[in-house]
Amino acid sequence: MEAQRSEAHALAEEVLLRNPPADAPERARSHFAVGTARIAEREYIEAETHLRRALMLSEKGDDQELLIRVLRSLVQCALLKGDPELALTYCLRSLRVALDAGDAVLEADARMDIGAVYRELGDFESALGHLLACLRRMGSIPALKYGQLLCGIGRVYQDLEENEEALNFFESALEAFRSEGNIHGEGLAYVDRGRARATLCQHEDAVSDFKRGVEILSTLEDTPHLAPALATLGGALAALDRHEEAQIAYTTALSLIEGSPAPEYQKDVLLAAARYELSRGLPDSAIATLSRLAGIISDDEVSRYAWEMYALLAEAHEQQGDLKTAIHCLRNYQRVRQAVCDVTNTLAIRGLMLQFDVEQARQREETFRLQSIELARANEELQFLHTQLEERNRVLEQISNDDPLTGLKNRRYLWLRLSTEVRRARRHQRPLCAMMCDIDHFKAINDRFTHTVGDAVLSRIGGILRDAIRTTDIAGRYGGDEFTLLLTDTDLEGATMLAERLREAVSLHPWSELAESLAVTLSVGVTQFQSDQDVHALISAADSRLYEAKRAGRNQVMN
Repeated sequence: MEAQRSEAHALAEEVLLRNPPADAPERARSHFAVGTARIAEREYIEAETHLRRALMLSEKGDDQELLIRVLRSLVQCALLKGDPELALTYCLRSLRVALDAGDAVLEADARMDIGAVYRELGDFESALGHLLACLRRMGSIPALKYGQLLCGIGRVYQDLEENEEALNFFESALEAFRSEGNIHGEGLAYVDRGRARATLCQHEDAVSDFKRGVEILSTLEDTPHLAPALATLGGALAALDRHEEAQIAYTTALSLIEGSPAPEYQKDVLLAAARYELSRGLPDSAIATLSRLAGIISDDEVSRYAWEMYALLAEAHEQQGDLKTAIHCLRNYQRVRQAVCDVTNTLAIRGLMLQFDVEQARQREETFRLQSIELARANEELQFLHTQLEERNRVLEQISNDDPLTGLKNRRYLWLRLSTEVRRARRHQRPLCAMMCDIDHFKAINDRFTHTVGDAVLSRIGGILRDAIRTTDIAGRYGGDEFTLLLTDTDLEGATMLAERLREAVSLHPWSELAESLAVTLSVGVTQFQSDQDVHALISAADSRLYEAKRAGRNQVMN
């Protein structure tokens, strides 16, 4: 059956490319059909190509429902590719279309998608806000979506550890699915209610719910949802010390995800299995399970799955007594958590801008009914809101990207640009160098001359670095008294020459203006990007050169 479906999709695409429909809406529907088929086959790049063509064509027409269906498929594609920021961009466009059309059903779909993206990022408060906004308009939305929405809200409440509230929503969802005759939704709701009961230590009731959910999903042959349901059943059985049954549940779940086309369900199962193995004191098995998970999670994935994987790996290596590897895993955990926070901040700004757009649209509608003097006042208020938003965005961007003491870019911005420049250097085979700089004996400067003088030193060095680089280069404060420079289209020889000039400029600077007998020097490590490196390897290499400079007596440049 699957082979026949793939053959049909291929034939449809061939017909589309060789003999495209003359009518633009029909071409949009054709590209949409092929794009959604490609998502099912996990061919996300091809899917995105067709869906973007469908988006371009559907934006020219008046079929708002098709436009939102295309945008929702693009959301799904972006999430499966591990790009939640792009997913939110499509979500916000979908919401804007729905609000402009005044269609409550389309608005509900868009808000549920936005909630799912925020939940994927771990921003549960924002997710809950959109889902509750959807619930408030439930009278205008078909009952078919009611159970889905209630389950979605319950899951976010559970993420927020408000388990009693979550349980109430899951019970309401179960009633809604039963009244609709939605057997599949009922099975999922049983599993969700079981999770809530398990967190409330109602393990016997949880096992009962999980078994009922597993029975329904098994009858419907819904393998993607069945596998994580079995894993949660294993957790509840383990809590009751029924380890033999728990092991069977986990083993069955792991066997079901072999070759599964749904990586998000594989991730849930593997995380659950690893947690169980650690609870049983089996770190070797947990590491093997997490290695399978690492094969699914991309190196640059920013999600709760990635940070949970690193947290569990740290615990496993700690159980083995390998503290060095455990610390390395904890650093990766912190890195991913910080990346998630950074993306969440960016998405919050976009959400703020959307809210302003909505308010702007409301004001436009209102002005049509106003007299001339009222229209002028409304426009003046609108301009004031726009000015406020621009100022807020400017402040948010500055806070988000700049280090206030040195005037250089902050660590968050550095990591974002590092990833971009590394990809560009690899793609275009252009030279790229990184430089790590450290103020020698900075603690002694603070201790001897006070922290006020230390802050002034940091500020002046920021100015020296800023004045020395080109506009295409990036200088940032990595942390404390460490600075990072990223030099585009610069080879190792050129970067080393610049490092020597910086070192000399710092050593010759009139530091006595700040405090009598104050002297400041800089140690610098320089490295050139290699095509087999990632961002972390590049920074690690520069950091190693820096420590060589320190060991060589400081006030040195090492490459």
